[in-house]
Amino acid sequence: MQLGLIANGSDYLSGLQLAAANFILNGELKGMQAGLVNLGFASDITGLQAGAFNTSGKKLSGLQLGISNIARNAAGAQLGPLNVVRRQLCGLQLGLVNTAQKVTGVQLGLINYCRQMRGLQIGAVNIIRDNTFPVLPFANAAFSF
Repeated sequence: MQLGLIANGSDYLSGLQLAAANFILNGELKGMQAGLVNLGFASDITGLQAGAFNTSGKKLSGLQLGISNIARNAAGAQLGPLNVVRRQLCGLQLGLVNTAQKVTGVQLGLINYCRQMRGLQIGAVNIIRDNTFPVLPFANAAFSF
């Protein structure tokens, strides 16, 4: 466990990081980061990131809960106004703006974007770039890559 008023940093941690800013530099977190800023630079995050700004540099397996959630790959859920998965999402994005390259799962938001999808988008604007109907209001779906 790491508790700090301003910041915590580590390469590997099993447990809890709690401070205004939490960093996992080049390793892995198995547990929870809670703070205003939670960063996993070149790291795998297994568990929960809860804060205003959350990022996982390699893979998120679990939940990101915040204003801005960013992951390279994610298996789990992102909940917040802005959710970004730079490569592949297997799970759920719930927010105002959701974006990922490849999605297996569900995107629920005002604006949903992905390049490829095996699942469902529900929102005002739904974009699946490589779909027969790439842009649809209310809902869009695709079930193959």
